[in-house]
Amino acid sequence: MNNLALADASNEYVLSSIAGNDANSRLVFVMRAQDGVGTFVLKRQTYSRDVGWFSQSEIEMSREEMVAMRSAMGADESRACRTTKRRMQVGQATLKFPTIAAS
Repeated sequence: MNNLALADASNEYVLSSIAGNDANSRLVFVMRAQDGVGTFVLKRQTYSRDVGWFSQSEIEMSREEMVAMRSAMGADESRACRTTKRRMQVGQATLKFPTIAAS
């Protein structure tokens, strides 16, 4: 049985909702399933009486990026984190970072 709440789009499931700095803002963490691939999405949402909750912006993260972010924040390692870390060590996963042009 799936206990994840269905988000606005039929392919998104809400994992967590974090209250913002006022009653009309929040961060919503969802898992988006598309073409058999799951990605994590962090959405900044605002509330309007006319519209309801709507997304102002969003950041998509792969599983590997999510693991790296959790590690950077000092989160305890779960089994999934340890598995992904092992894959990264043997070259099965690669995190891509933007390049900065030299001046």
